[in-house]
Amino acid sequence: MASKHKPALFDFYDDLVADDFLNPAMAVMQEAFDPQFGEAWNYMQTLSMLAMPLSHNQIALSQDGEPAAFTLSRAVADEEELLLIAVHPDFRGYGIGQILISRLLRQSRSRGCTKLFLEVRHNNNAREFYEKMQFKQIGKRPSYYKGKDGETFDAITYSYKL
Repeated sequence: MASKHKPALFDFYDDLVADDFLNPAMAVMQEAFDPQFGEAWNYMQTLSMLAMPLSHNQIALSQDGEPAAFTLSRAVADEEELLLIAVHPDFRGYGIGQILISRLLRQSRSRGCTKLFLEVRHNNNAREFYEKMQFKQIGKRPSYYKGKDGETFDAITYSYKL
């Protein structure tokens, strides 16, 4: 179990090559996503996205080198989509997610993007976080996600004007 850290004691890295990004991201994702909903990507899904042009990633490592959080996004034309964000449960409550989103917003602007999009399961507690970060709900996809037991969940689409 990781010890508690302050965000100032984390190191943030951008656009790592697949070999440097995958193992820490997979370690965070394995702990961060509830398996009931089947939202965690597997190694090959993540690798294939990293191989796509215009994909971007960030990773936060603790002072001890422990994987703490990450984002994975893809920019196309003047839009960027946040595909994944995860904070390891041992590192929640220290503002790392907010730092990663703030950094992504700045990076998206510097890439010439005018909007950042994301999609989330309707009953995911992360919705409060996105709304706190000033994302606006712009759509709903009924029964878009399918859980491990076959139950379906609506997807809520958010946008942030850069």
